[in-house]
Amino acid sequence: MRPTPEVDEEGRSADSSPPHEQGRSATLLVRYNGRIAAMYLTTRTRAFRVGPEKHLVCNAITGSIVVVSDAGLRLLEELRHGELDSCDSESLQRLKEEKLLFASQEEEETYFLGVCRRAWQDFRRHAPRSYTFIVNTHCNFDCPYCFEQEAFRARASSLSHEQIEAAFRIVDRHAAKQAQVQAPTFEIFGGEPLLPGSRPILDEIMERISVRGYKASLQTNGYFLSDNVDFFVRHRDHVALVQVTLDGPRNVHDRRRVPRSGQPTFDKIVSGIEALAREDLPIHMSIRMNVDRDNVDFLEEMAEIYARQGWSADSRFSFTAAPVDNRSASLKDTVGL
Repeated sequence: MRPTPEVDEEGRSADSSPPHEQGRSATLLVRYNGRIAAMYLTTRTRAFRVGPEKHLVCNAITGSIVVVSDAGLRLLEELRHGELDSCDSESLQRLKEEKLLFASQEEEETYFLGVCRRAWQDFRRHAPRSYTFIVNTHCNFDCPYCFEQEAFRARASSLSHEQIEAAFRIVDRHAAKQAQVQAPTFEIFGGEPLLPGSRPILDEIMERISVRGYKASLQTNGYFLSDNVDFFVRHRDHVALVQVTLDGPRNVHDRRRVPRSGQPTFDKIVSGIEALAREDLPIHMSIRMNVDRDNVDFLEEMAEIYARQGWSADSRFSFTAAPVDNRSASLKDTVGL
């Protein structure tokens, strides 16, 4: 009989052979109740020692975790290596019930395919849908790390009434087919969704969301936030979250979040956040800081600014430090990644 492999303190096997070698399996001839039967032990398991005489066997087919003794683990090892001469029918039956042992590899693959299909069908029926409305492609900012290429932002196109109408036909069609556990989520994005001239588009989207009883989040650079407070008052019950970016203290932010006019933006954005907060709306304010090597040292100072503004003590506010992804080669030189 092959000994049970040693396991380190974190549950990793001390066997030096590669994972696919450790998990190898084959059709076995097992004798029980005086008969010889062909069996197949799945490779979709991993065992971890968690204490004396106790191991957890994780089954990727069923998602179950079975507690086994040293003897139980030895049984699995012997089956895996084809070294078991006999086995009682009760043990074999339990292995079959736990979907560790199959009559053949083909039986296992058929079963596993069925699991995957049922999981996918369940996901399609019950997983919440998420929709993003790109109100426009143009933006009044020209941030050096923006993932939207200049050619896209320069097109200056906006959603039309027909496009919005078509989008909500899709929303309604999926809602009718789904046994909805959670309502779909909606994100309003750009470009810059609060640009002057975009209000009719925003109002139409929000009215369609509201009449269906849903909620939306909105991402904005915050420059026109103070000019659109009435929009959030009007849709107060159906705007769940507004995300605004502040990339550091005033002098740091103003060289990173640059409008096409070249004017500083920090104070105007903070004023807009304050104007919205004063309305005491049930809208969550998420303040995001895009972080890279250029501004990472200012995180602590930003925390002090949040506290001075009273945002840290306001349950409607949250703060996120988001690493800047290097989405194009040019970013290396522009923001020091």
